[in-house]
Amino acid sequence: MLEIKKIISEETYPLHLQVLKTCNDYQYKYNADFEKETMHFGAFLSQENVGIVSLMENKHTYFKGKQIQLRGMAVLTKNQGQNVGSRLIESSIIESKKRKTTIIWCNVRDYSVTFYEKQGFKIKGGKFFIENVCNHYVMYLNLDEK
Repeated sequence: MLEIKKIISEETYPLHLQVLKTCNDYQYKYNADFEKETMHFGAFLSQENVGIVSLMENKHTYFKGKQIQLRGMAVLTKNQGQNVGSRLIESSIIESKKRKTTIIWCNVRDYSVTFYEKQGFKIKGGKFFIENVCNHYVMYLNLDEK
């Protein structure tokens, strides 16, 4: 049975490197990892961490109101398609609502857009490239509409 629980920043690093790493210079540690407001969630199956996501208070100029940036979401390849990512998003929404957040936004790799759209996220703006990674889109979820 899948269990979503809060974890510490360092527990996200192995999956960042295993799932998201694109080059030797890949930045898998984020500046806000240890901020008081930052939260990290892990998805566990039989004690194995199979998915992660981080929530950081960060404003994007596209949006108004209280915002949370969803960062570093990753699910082990062997566990993709098993609702692990959906459950991590669900936990992120619940936590964001507790914080009276109006917008959750994220920079989404182009090949993950369809997954986020299924979760209710919408694209804002055009495609952009993050060096050493790939093309991305800004996507958001308006919590006032959920």
